[in-house]
Amino acid sequence: MGGGVDNISNTFAGIQTEGDEGVSQNYRSDGTISWPTTLFIGLTPIIALVGVVAHTVVFGISWIDLATLLAFYLVIGMAVTAGYHRCFAHRSYEARWPLRLGYAIMGAAAIEHSAIVWSATHRTHHTHSDTEGDPHSSRKGMYWAHMGWMFINEKPPLAKVPDLMKDPILRWQNRHIWKITILASFGLPLVVGATIGALTPTKGDIIARMLGCFVWAGLVRIVLIHHTTWLINSAAHWVGRQPYTSEDSSKDNEFVALLTLGEGYHNFHHAFQGDYRNGVRWWQYDPTKWWIKFNTFIGMTHSLKRAPKRAIQTARADQRWRKLMGRRTLGMRAKEGFEARYSELREKMREVMSRMAKKSAESKSLRREKLKTAKRELSEVKARLAELMKEVRAFSKNAAANPA
Repeated sequence: MGGGVDNISNTFAGIQTEGDEGVSQNYRSDGTISWPTTLFIGLTPIIALVGVVAHTVVFGISWIDLATLLAFYLVIGMAVTAGYHRCFAHRSYEARWPLRLGYAIMGAAAIEHSAIVWSATHRTHHTHSDTEGDPHSSRKGMYWAHMGWMFINEKPPLAKVPDLMKDPILRWQNRHIWKITILASFGLPLVVGATIGALTPTKGDIIARMLGCFVWAGLVRIVLIHHTTWLINSAAHWVGRQPYTSEDSSKDNEFVALLTLGEGYHNFHHAFQGDYRNGVRWWQYDPTKWWIKFNTFIGMTHSLKRAPKRAIQTARADQRWRKLMGRRTLGMRAKEGFEARYSELREKMREVMSRMAKKSAESKSLRREKLKTAKRELSEVKARLAELMKEVRAFSKNAAANPA
């Protein structure tokens, strides 16, 4: 694979590649600093700030500049969240080739390397989350998880993405990633700016719009895309709730979700990483899932994967129960009694939900009646679970107030 990859880009990003005979099985780093990556990440915010100040002094700030910033942020951000992340890294749905091509081109504009390298690193993160093999483990600190890990030369585990290596679009992107990145991230804003300027009647608008688009939709957007994306690795592993799993440090963080097109529901994602949704509840802000679902209606996406409802609800119940059982005021004998009752209700809930999901060849009216009965049973089981948890809290409170 080494000969087919843009080696200038790999050197710039601190990526080391191996020949086909020795594809990396695990994420590795030699501990040396990748100076090109370090300088790029360190200098882009400064250059963007200087660009904003200079352009504002000469031309002022136009709503067109801010509109192009927002448009590029949304398009490129969606290419990362829906494309790089949910489509390529997790294969949570399938996309037709025109959409995959769009993801590949606009995803390159994020300047986070190729989809193949990005996905290899991301799959490693999920396999070894918060352990020594995790490239950006939060246990090494928030700074390391946010950006520090990228300053070190790395060797991504390309053996983890054999499926992506078979995709001709992603192979093409990986081979020419440096050229595509320059054209999409810097060239495209200039073209868009020139086009907007040519369509406005005021003399000099072409230069103003070209530079404005380059500064806002180019430089500023790069900084915003980078740091909001990296918040998922840092903030969404440090601050938030864990309603689905506590096996690692992932958190559901609504603020991060707002900035990252829905990626902030990170605890659900770690518990059910194959699901095309991150915000699983209908009211949760997840534009990426809406984009993926919308594309099914126009035939651009298919085979959307969803975690079974019984698995999701069981995970939520287990997580609440685990927190209750962690109370020190509960004695061993009391815990055993509560655990037995919880296990019985848990299995009953899963059994009822399995019946609800099961398809049959019975008449519609009979199926409707059985579903109605099952829903009533499920409500009863949930009510009993709620009562049991209430009883545990009361027992724990009483034990704390009246220690033996």
